[in-house]
Amino acid sequence: MLFLFDVISGDLQRSQDPEGSELHDIESAKAEAFSCARQQAAEELNSGRPFPVDWKVEVLDGKGILLSTVLFSALLNATPATARHPDPVHAFSDHYDRAKLIFTEIQKNTAEMRMTFEEICQKMQGLRRRLDNESGNA
Repeated sequence: MLFLFDVISGDLQRSQDPEGSELHDIESAKAEAFSCARQQAAEELNSGRPFPVDWKVEVLDGKGILLSTVLFSALLNATPATARHPDPVHAFSDHYDRAKLIFTEIQKNTAEMRMTFEEICQKMQGLRRRLDNESGNA
């Protein structure tokens, strides 16, 4: 099964996983997310930046559906088991934030589609007038 691992920074900037990983199950994906969080945190620390306590890794399926979240702050507790299962408040917050992002994206896409549809209708009306004019001149 294909799993994607998106890193969300503290300011909600999303670093999307362009390829993902083929893994056997969600538990393997959670372990991979924990490893990804650990690597990202190490990179931040090695670059002289503070520990990214408010970052997280979202585990998504191949269709982009959120399956799990690993909080970087859980790395401070040192056990992968606690990192894999955020507390319910954080889980709700993560889902709420994701839902807001999806809703905003849907609104943007809907507006773009509406504008494109209106442009197509205007072009079709123009073609219709042109055909009517040409058939009237013939």
